[in-house]
Amino acid sequence: LPGVKREDLEISATGNRLQISGKREREQETKTETVFSYEREFGSFMRAFTLPASADIEHAKSELKDGVLTLVIPKKAGMQAKKIAVGSPTGKS
Repeated sequence: LPGVKREDLEISATGNRLQISGKREREQETKTETVFSYEREFGSFMRAFTLPASADIEHAKSELKDGVLTLVIPKKAGMQAKKIAVGSPTGKS
């Protein structure tokens, strides 16, 4: 998320839906003896994800550093994968 400030970023969760939204604004002014330019960029964004039932949103952590958003959502305890033994067909020799 280059150019997005921490205070302009919002992460929310409703049920198993995770939504990341924010806005970015950038102004650049250039002055020389013969040229004066002023550029302004702005816009908003939103992205939504559906999380699996095993996601533990209560213990989620996020970090924004150098324009990179890192979001860690652990699995709930007891929601680990279980192996199921493959049985042989019954009644056949």
